[in-house]
Order: sequence, then C-alpha cells, then structure tokens
Amino acid sequence: MTDATPTIFDDEVRPFLFDDVASGLARPEFTILLGQMGAGKSRAVAQLRETQAGRALVLRSEDLAPFTAGPEAATQIRKWMAAALAHAKKQRVSVVIEDSFRSAADVLSALDTFAKDGYKARVVAVAVSRAESLLAAYSRESRRNPDQAVADHSLVRSVETDMAVMDMVLTGLSEDTDIVLISADGRDYRVNSVREAVLGTRRIRDAPLSSRRAAAWISELRRLTGDGRSRSAALMELHRVALADVIPHLPLPANSAARAQLEARLRRGMSELERSEPLAYPEVPRPTR
Repeated sequence: MTDATPTIFDDEVRPFLFDDVASGLARPEFTILLGQMGAGKSRAVAQLRETQAGRALVLRSEDLAPFTAGPEAATQIRKWMAAALAHAKKQRVSVVIEDSFRSAADVLSALDTFAKDGYKARVVAVAVSRAESLLAAYSRESRRNPDQAVADHSLVRSVETDMAVMDMVLTGLSEDTDIVLISADGRDYRVNSVREAVLGTRRIRDAPLSSRRAAAWISELRRLTGDGRSRSAALMELHRVALADVIPHLPLPANSAARAQLEARLRRGMSELERSEPLAYPEVPRPTR
C-alpha cells in the first residue's frame, strides 16, 4: 500500500460508497449476493439495497477500480473493501456484497462475524443454468471490449468456480441464516432450510430452457460467432453447450431437416474454431473451502 492510499480511501472512496446510506441502525442487515458471472446478480442489487432497515451500502470491487491502477490495484481494492466493511460495522450500516468469491470459508466467516455483531445475516443466491450464465458472461465481455477478443479460458473458469463456491457456501450455512433464491426470470423463492436451498438451486439450474429462451440463446450465439473477432475456448464451449443443452429444447423435431442443419452448422463452427487456434481446455481449478 502506498502512503497515499489511506488518503484516497478517506477523501474519495469512503464518500463515494457512503454518500446516501442509512447509518446508526439498531438491526442492520448483512447480505451476500451469490451467483456465477453472467447470472444477472446486478439486476438484484437495486432491490436488495432498499432493505427494511434502510438504504444499504453496496460493495463491488469493480466499482472501486476507477480509484486505482497498476499492478497493485487488486491489492488496494481488497484493502479498501476491508476498510469499507469495518467502517460500515462501526456506523451500523446495512451492507450488500456483490462480488466474485473464490473462498467459501471467507464468505461463511464474514456472515458469522457480522451476525455476532448484531447484524441480520442473509444470503441471496441467483440460480441460473450454466448455459445461460456462460452465454451472458461472454456477451457482456464482448460488449465491454468491442475491439478485442474475449479472454478464453478465464471466463469459463470464472463461471464454474463461482458456481462451485456458491454450492459450498449454501451447504455450509447455519440454519438460522435467512436464505433467498432468485431464478433467471427474477422470481424470489424464500427457503426454510439449508437442504431446501441446495436442492432448490440444483432444481432451478437443471430446469430445461423454454423454447423461447432456447431460441434466443441460439440467436445470441450466432451473433457472437459472426462478429469475426472471437476465437476462444469460451466460444468453443458455447458451441458444445448449444449442441448438448440448448438445441434439445428448441421447437424442432429430433429428425427434422431444420434441426439437422442447425447441428451441422454448429459443428462446422467448432471445426473452424479449432483450425483458427489451438484450443487446449484446462481443468477448472478447485475453489477453496
């Protein structure tokens, strides 16, 4: 940390984060929002910020990126996140954390620590299928960086690691934690036990796509494939997902000419991707407990 970092936090970061939050709450809420990249967590933030206890602090590491740069940026952001949590606790401010977590133990520890300090601990888990979140994450990165190809292996690893961490957190929660599941269509499901949360997440993730959502998924993949920039392992994986998990839910008979043509086009696209660059597909590293 540089000498200027405390001043940046006090003079810029803290006013930015705490400008319009409610403080001095008798029973503030501490909410962790779980879900993989591309699950649509950001859509839930606005609703979660208006808690019963008052307007909450929303903590996202990406919101702090404009305040720093360089090789030490990630380290500084982590320290600012910790400082913001300490300040929130001191001021009795409700907190919503929306971020990517690589350690289930860190999430569970934070929930336990705030609960012991008189906070109402809550977990909101956005349950979305791997197919939909991977496509959404790829599409978002493509829009963010329109002049360059999307990073390949890191995107797939991030989606799958986020899903694994979410499962570990749900399994490790205490029974007195308030748990809410949110599905891809935005519906809320309040669950009454950890087991119900785990099984509910699995059920929502594994539910087949509707015909309409499957058609929209294929249309978006076609757009992304045709942009001429993206030649990555993530795009290759999307083609695999299309063949295995999406096409079966299109309103096309299994033996129809239209379905056969679509499957053939996807396989040709995979062959073109394989020729454009070597696509070694590494194992996803295990998240830590």
